[in-house]
Amino acid sequence: KKHVEGKHEQVRSCYVRFATGFLRWKDQNLTASTLEIKGFVSGIFGGLQDDETDAIVKFLKDIQECVVHHRQVPRHSKLFLFNGFVLRRLCGLLARE
Repeated sequence: KKHVEGKHEQVRSCYVRFATGFLRWKDQNLTASTLEIKGFVSGIFGGLQDDETDAIVKFLKDIQECVVHHRQVPRHSKLFLFNGFVLRRLCGLLARE
């Protein structure tokens, strides 16, 4: 079982890097399109509470830099990302010990 969990963590971390790679490109159209694919980036928030603290911080910093602070990304794309599901997951992270 430990071997299987390690594989899952490797796949998840690769997927997170893959998805955030589109955001790091810093092209407003690519970022907007990426955010609007249902579950592509927002799905990462679902398992975030189980990730290592360093991985959580890195992912949230990427979201902050590449989405929140990126003025050219349309507001509706940002709102599509920060839906109720994502906001609940972020609140869950704040409640985590």
